[in-house]
Amino acid sequence: LLTLAVVLFSFAELLMHGLFFPIALKKIYNPGLLTTLIGLVPLSIAFFVGTDLSFSWLDYLLALGWIGLNYWLAFRSPIYKTLGKSSDRYAFSEEEVARGEKYLK
Repeated sequence: LLTLAVVLFSFAELLMHGLFFPIALKKIYNPGLLTTLIGLVPLSIAFFVGTDLSFSWLDYLLALGWIGLNYWLAFRSPIYKTLGKSSDRYAFSEEEVARGEKYLK
């Protein structure tokens, strides 16, 4: 079941890095596209072709639920909000931020 979640997520990665990010960034290439194209998607296709496992609709539903739970834990949960809140203790100075802006362009 957990493997199925990873395989399904790789196709979501293909959509994100192949379609959504290029439109948002107005660039064809983005970080993660090459990894998705030559790593995740071929392995996921090989998983579906090379395994004798048959999955029911409940398996797919549970796998998608697992992906959703992981997304919530990583980006929406109280844990994320607590760990990700702004703090003066770890904040960058204006000078440090200005030094790095040339790499963002």
